Amino acid sequence: EQLSGGVEPTLSLLLDGLLPTDRLMPALARLNERESPTRIVLRVELLGGLVQALQQHRPELVVAAWGQFSVPEAYDHEIVGSITLVPVVSAQHPLAREAAPVPLAVARRYVHLVITSPPGLQTPVDSGFIGAPRRWNFPDFATRLEGLRAGLGFAWMPTYRVEEALRSGALVPLVLERGNLHRHDVALIYRARPPLGPTGREVLEELRRQLALLPAIPQELLRTYEKS
Repeated sequence: EQLSGGVEPTLSLLLDGLLPTDRLMPALARLNERESPTRIVLRVELLGGLVQALQQHRPELVVAAWGQFSVPEAYDHEIVGSITLVPVVSAQHPLAREAAPVPLAVARRYVHLVITSPPGLQTPVDSGFIGAPRRWNFPDFATRLEGLRAGLGFAWMPTYRVEEALRSGALVPLVLERGNLHRHDVALIYRARPPLGPTGREVLEELRRQLALLPAIPQELLRTYEKS
């Protein structure tokens, strides 16, 4: 009955892998509560994979860092918050013993752990690129965090992903001479033409509420970098 009344059989969502997923799940929980017949198709992509998924699959709803790619004309967007990436390194890494601020020339002597697009997608590496000749490619932020913990190199990470490791002392801030803070607006992007169906509109409203609660950026951590 719901489907015959216009409820969508499927709803496609695309999430930037830079962002936390915990704000997305509560927005979907209400569909479960009322036994919605709409099948949810969720993709989590990074960099070129995100652009390709948007162009090829044309999802109804996208949550992504704004300014990384052009959005098709059929979509509208609204900025719902921001996210900040900071450079960190293992407490056991040689860079952790350098006096702050660390010159970029010194940081470039060590392995930079980067995230790149899948092969064949012509997009740049992540925004923390500083020209270090030794770069190890990682597929996502969770895997790169494990690499950082293991002391493999340095990298820029979203603050929400490294707060715990910084508090425990497993990771430490890598305060560089410049370029420490990489801030990105977060956008809620949604199909406007044709307009969303009932389920899409419901999830959109839930996302507006949930994404207003994006992880807070620890001000004491930012001050550590801003001193340089």
